[in-house]
Amino acid sequence: MEEIHVKLYLKGKELVKLKRYDEAIACFNEAIELNPGYKEAYNERGNAFLIMGKADDALGSFNIATEIDPKYVDGWRNKEAVYLLLGNYEEVIKCSDCILKINPYGESVWINRGCMMMNLQRFNEAVECFDKVLEINPGSRYAMGQKKSALSHLVNTHAREIRRLTKKICLLGNPAVGKTSLIRRYVYDVFDDKYITTIGTKITKKVLSLKYRPPRPDIILTLIIWDMAGQEELENLRSAYYQGSDGGIFVCDTTRKETLYNLNSWVNTFFKITEKVPIVFFGNKIDLSIQASFGDEELGYIAKVAGAQHYLTSAKTGRNVEEAFSVLGRMILEQS
Repeated sequence: MEEIHVKLYLKGKELVKLKRYDEAIACFNEAIELNPGYKEAYNERGNAFLIMGKADDALGSFNIATEIDPKYVDGWRNKEAVYLLLGNYEEVIKCSDCILKINPYGESVWINRGCMMMNLQRFNEAVECFDKVLEINPGSRYAMGQKKSALSHLVNTHAREIRRLTKKICLLGNPAVGKTSLIRRYVYDVFDDKYITTIGTKITKKVLSLKYRPPRPDIILTLIIWDMAGQEELENLRSAYYQGSDGGIFVCDTTRKETLYNLNSWVNTFFKITEKVPIVFFGNKIDLSIQASFGDEELGYIAKVAGAQHYLTSAKTGRNVEEAFSVLGRMILEQS
């Protein structure tokens, strides 16, 4: 027979699936009161906090989980994710180091650590990480390619100032307009024809290396992209998601005119929390031209009223996706 604290923990996990986060956290808290050493309950409570946009509370829960069990890999991974979200890369590296002490043969951890070193322009350390991957898996083409890239950077690196910035972007719009597919095209450069239902918030990272003529420093711009859920039942959580945003991308579906008209509502709600920050409108699914119910002229008119740039995009073909994200990044830099 399951103990009461386990039942509460399992109930909390089910409530998270139902997006009843406050009730889930209450269950995890009760489970922790009954069993103060319940690392899994702390971990799941942290996940619930993170979904609600409460990064500091999430980090507190993950910290306790790893204090209870310093070899608790899930706790370290979640801490790593929060620090990445907060842009604290030194702590991200510390978390990966702790994971590697527990399991020094974690190929994916070495790869992620190497990529982080590449993003930080620490190419010698990146080479060391990819060498470790190749010790574990000598046939890893990805590690070979990344090591080659790191070595080329070492050869071409010149002593000049580099400025590193991290900015948060929210991706907003009605359900099924293609927000998650746009993220996949921009961050992973792939597209999945199967519809992806966005649950809660998907957080991804894109690093832009922006070159300028001296004496202006080059800029390494890390975009933390929050893919917001369009579902109405999450409306009460959106203000937490919007806080701290440096820019916004508002997506509509060119085959569904009502999604165009809804953009103003999304923008108004967003600006109530963020005030004026740079924004861009995407008219997505332009590859479905036969089914289009509006075009560039109508999108441009609504974008002009909102003070936004606008692009017709296709997550499937990649049309204008990279350019539109990059333009928003530069707009944010100009304002910062």
